[in-house]
Amino acid sequence: MKDGNHVKGLDDLLRLMSEFPTRVKKNVMRGALRAGAVLIAEGARQRVPELTGQLKASIRVDSFIRKDGTPMAVIKAGSRDTVYAIAKGGRKTKAEYKSVNAGGKVTYHAAYYAAWVEFGTSKAPSRPFIRPAFDGQKEAAIQAIGDYLEKRLPEEIQKLKGQS
Repeated sequence: MKDGNHVKGLDDLLRLMSEFPTRVKKNVMRGALRAGAVLIAEGARQRVPELTGQLKASIRVDSFIRKDGTPMAVIKAGSRDTVYAIAKGGRKTKAEYKSVNAGGKVTYHAAYYAAWVEFGTSKAPSRPFIRPAFDGQKEAAIQAIGDYLEKRLPEEIQKLKGQS
């Protein structure tokens, strides 16, 4: 499927997808990008330095369609609002960003420091986990995108035929 930096069959795929309604194109591509991003996020979870596990638990994939219509999938780490636990059913909200006990002690629950770990600070060296995950998983991510499209496109073609 892949030859150097060029994916064989991509032109045919784009030509085929140009015939789909815009809504279908956007949703199919968003799902395909998410399928690839999930593998990279898992690679980041395997590489992230662990002390409390909060940073690892905060790694997640967000897929959406930008205002200009471009489907996107983004891998995020850290949170200022909530902390997540990875569970069988996916991630779930566990607690607020911080809590204060009866004695007035503040406890921070969210991994707000994700960028500090990835890129370092003036006092701490970088300990990248997202970029190495991308570098290590990009081929598998491309394959996952292709597999998703291979499965989903025939389903969408059948739906369109049924509407005709």
